Order: sequence, then C-alpha cells, then structure tokens
Amino acid sequence: MPRAAVATVNATSLKSEIEKCRLDKRPRDLKFEGEPGLYLRVSAAGLATWSLVYKPKGHKSVCRYGLGRLSSVSVKDAREMAKVWMGKISQGIDPREVLRTDIETKAKAREDVERLAAEKAARITVQKAVELFIAAKVKAGRRATYHMNQMLQGDLVSRYGQKAIADLTRNDIEDIKQSIIDRGSPRAADNVLSTIRSLLSWSMGPSRRYVRENVAARFERVQKSGEGIRERKLSAAELRALWLALERDDIGMKLGMRRIFKLTILLGQRINEIGGMRKSELTGDLMLWTIPGERMKAKKTHILPLPPMAREIVKQALDEAAHPHIFAMREGKPPITTSMSHAMSKLQTPKKSRPAILEFENELGEPSAVKLHDLRRTMATGMQHLGVRIEVIKAALAHTALDDVTRAHYAQSSLCKEVREALTLWQATIARIVRGEDPFAFRTEDAAEMERRILGQDQRVTVEPPSAPNVVPLRAVG
Repeated sequence: MPRAAVATVNATSLKSEIEKCRLDKRPRDLKFEGEPGLYLRVSAAGLATWSLVYKPKGHKSVCRYGLGRLSSVSVKDAREMAKVWMGKISQGIDPREVLRTDIETKAKAREDVERLAAEKAARITVQKAVELFIAAKVKAGRRATYHMNQMLQGDLVSRYGQKAIADLTRNDIEDIKQSIIDRGSPRAADNVLSTIRSLLSWSMGPSRRYVRENVAARFERVQKSGEGIRERKLSAAELRALWLALERDDIGMKLGMRRIFKLTILLGQRINEIGGMRKSELTGDLMLWTIPGERMKAKKTHILPLPPMAREIVKQALDEAAHPHIFAMREGKPPITTSMSHAMSKLQTPKKSRPAILEFENELGEPSAVKLHDLRRTMATGMQHLGVRIEVIKAALAHTALDDVTRAHYAQSSLCKEVREALTLWQATIARIVRGEDPFAFRTEDAAEMERRILGQDQRVTVEPPSAPNVVPLRAVG
C-alpha cells in the first residue's frame, strides 16, 4: 500500500479532501485542524476512519488508536472522543491498554459463562431435560406436545434417562435410530430423530446451554421423500365387515368410540376433528357442523353439511352427552388421537382367547392393516367412483388450494349444496354396501349397456379406403 500523505483539514474542507483521495486513488492522513492528535485516515478507495495519534508516557514511538469510521462516528463525536482520550493520555492512561483489558475481561466472562453452563449441563439428565422441554412446549401452545413426549419417553428416556444430556453422542442417536428401523418403523425413526433434534436445539438455547452441540443434526432421512405414503383403501367387503363390527356391543370398544368411527366412514373428516366435536359447533337442527379454524389442519373454518345417518348418530350422542365435548371420555375431555388409533388396532389384533375381530388382507392374501386415515381416503375414492366432481370432494375434505390463486383467494364458495348431495350419495352407497352389494364392482353387463347407449346401432365401424385422388402423402418433419 502506498505511503499516506499528510494534509490539514477542517470541517468545511473534509468532504472535498476525501473526494480528492478517491479520485487520485492515493491514501492520505488528514490532520484535523484545532484538535491535537485527531486524524482521519482515508484509503485510496475513499474509506475514511478516525484515529488518535499520540505518544504514551515513557514511550519514544508514536501510537495510533482507532475511534471508528466516519460513516458511524460524526465529526462532532470524533472531536469529543479525542478530547476525552487526550485528557486520559496526559494522566498516563494508554487507550490500547484499556482496549486490551476490555477484551480480556469479556473473554474471561465468556469462559465463566461456558464453564457454568458445562457445570449446569452436567447436572441435567436426559429425563430432566425432556421434562423441561415438554413443559416449555406446552406453555407455548404446541399441538403435538403429547406425541413428542411419547416419542422421547419411549425411545430416548427409556435408554438414556439418567445420563447427562451433555454426554449424549452420535452413536447413542444412531443406536436409537437403528432400533426403530429394526422393529419395522422407518417413518417413526425419522419422526423420533426430528424430535430429539428439536430437544437438543432447545437445550443449546442461551438461557440453558445444557449441551454444546446438537449430536442429532445432519442424520440422513431413513425414508426418502415420497416413500411410505399409504395408498390403502377399503374394499366394499372390508367396509361392510368394519361397519357390522361397529354395530356389535361385544367387541370391547366403547359406544362413543364406535360412533366416532362410523362418522369417520360417513364424513371422511380427520379422526381428531370428529373426536373433538363440540355441542357449540352444531346448528340446532344438526344440518350443519362448523369446525373452527383452530381445530383444522389448514387453520381455516370448515362448514360441513351432515347427511341423515350422520345426524342420527350425532343426535344419539348429544342426548347422552354430559359435557361440551359430545364424545368426552375421561374428565370431560375428548379422546386423543393415539387412543382412537389404538382402538382401531385392537380390532385387528388377535387375543389368546379369540382371533382378531377384523382380518384384512391385500390382493396377494397377505395381512394388510387398516388405519383410521384410510377411511378418509376410502370415502374420497368412493365419491370419485360415483362421479362426484373433484372440487366437491376437495371441499368435503377441507383441502386448501394454495397452488391455485383463483380458488385460494377469489372463488371461495364452500359448495355446501354440492357437498351435501355428495355426502348423501355416499351414505346411500354405504347402506348398499352394508346390505351386501358392491357398487364399485366391474360388471360386464354394465359395460355392455354403456357401450350400447353410446354407440347405438353403429357398434361396428367400417372404414372405407380413400380413393386414389384423395390420398395425400405424409412427409416427416424435422
């Protein structure tokens, strides 16, 4: 870098001198007039920095101490700072020593904080950290707190509960991941790892510092995007078997739970939405059910018309309900998703004293369990078979159209009339299925009737060859 030339400036000539440095592409030290020791060093690019040039007591050499850039320190502030420091220098105080002491003090404070955090982390076990983490999430109003606690308790605390959370290693996390994979639950492995990652990230917070690093970070997903997506739909025979089982009182399932499952078949709503149904959400004639946005996945209010059979089930539950939640189980609270899923699983699990109440198989004759969300997919697919328009099915399922600006922001009709017709048609189809019919089975006579209706008498199509003058030769392009 070229040696800086020295020039004397004042507040009036400061800007012109800086511009001159920039145009000449030469660095300069501009001595500020009337302020001993105050300089403005300007680089060849025009970057201006205030500095204090002084000679400490007992030193022969001149020292320089930076006061900040002109862009952040005004002329007035620089002059005041120079006066204060020059006064301290005259008393034998070196600004560089003050700066060095300040840096050392801050470094020591950081070391003390880290040391205290390490000692604190050593006292926090995995079990205690999980308790504090879940309590914080409950206070923040997180919806999935119960499931997060279940995953952490079942796969982390059960193994390393009494171990200091700061001592967890990547090998520990790998062991947890592998054990879940070995029991045949790759998606659960990803969910558990994600929850542990959140726990450790929370534990690294500035007010906690239970751990220094997130040892669960950067694990590759077990199940890649798009894998493991369920496509399970119930056949007419399976729907009939399930409905008839729900009619029985001897299957070991409470009446309220059976009603929830029937409504899931009829309405296709998410199981937690039906299980959490409240009296205040229903109109007096039970024709409409308004699910508030806070209970919906998309956070938007969903208005659903109830077909006759659904109204009858809801009315029976209402007549017996003693709490605001129609299907309250314990202490007036609605059933949680896990208990409802467990109830469906019990129907398909054999006991020592008897076989499973429901035994479902796929096309290859292999066991194929049915989950509650499959009932939602079954209703949507059944409506599609019945010729219901896809936008009506989406309206019934409360699926948002974020990829379509018109539907998302402008065409916002709830299609209530069309949805009522579709749900009533689906109810009639369920009734036929329970009677033993299969509305979705392929019948040759139906196909033949359709062909006759469309083709009429012209079932045979004869194409006469064109005459020679009308033949146009085809030429390949490109």
